[in-house]
Amino acid sequence: MRTGYTYMTVAACAALAAGPVSAQVESVQVSADITLALASVTTADHDPARDNLAGNVTLQDIGTIPAAADLTLYHVLGNGDRLLGFDTTVELPGAVRASPSDVVRYDGNAYSLEWDGSAAGVPSGARLDALSVDGAGKLLLSFDIAVALPGLTVMDEDVVLVDGASYLMFFDGSLDLVPEAANLDALHFAPDSGSIYVSFDIAGEVGGMVFSDEDLLQLDAPGGTWAMAYDGSDQHAAWNPGDLDAAFVAFVSGFIFADGFEDL
Repeated sequence: MRTGYTYMTVAACAALAAGPVSAQVESVQVSADITLALASVTTADHDPARDNLAGNVTLQDIGTIPAAADLTLYHVLGNGDRLLGFDTTVELPGAVRASPSDVVRYDGNAYSLEWDGSAAGVPSGARLDALSVDGAGKLLLSFDIAVALPGLTVMDEDVVLVDGASYLMFFDGSLDLVPEAANLDALHFAPDSGSIYVSFDIAGEVGGMVFSDEDLLQLDAPGGTWAMAYDGSDQHAAWNPGDLDAAFVAFVSGFIFADGFEDL
């Protein structure tokens, strides 16, 4: 089966050639588009929460976020820093101003602008709504609408890799049977295994897998097989009215990959 992975780092290709890597999910860190009561914890739409898949949910620290903002981008780097993004322009402590096309870094104490979307050619009106990194630390991004980037046009179910000033198609959703009406709105990539974890803003079916908008799906790149990685409503009934719109996946063995940001 042809898959939508049209670009992959040398390290990731070598890992796939060597065979599949065991990547049992240990926990997920997720955020919803509305306030939810998960287990004994109330999570607002700007909160990431760690679900250990055994009934325990804990809020994760990303500092002080404006109440009106919805967290739409979330990734944990190998050094513990967080990459963040929001659905609206935010003013953060330290005079950091970020629009919905920007990526913010939070190091546990302070915020900084990690990536300026407008400076990188993201057109006005387009918002980032999914984020991860590849094995070399390059950003993987998805948008909420079809976007004409410098040298590349992408749909809202696609993922692009930011390579300096250039964009490369990383995941073409149409090649992996993603419904045209679905917007990819949460993302995690595991370079060592080649698996991509995604959530969509609607319920649907892909590759024979029926999903809802609170679910996180896994696509095994080598085999092109879709599987359920996190069924939100099975874990917590309170997920039913919510849309999972940001995610980070941790594995039983810890970080099974280097994200390239450790020494930055």
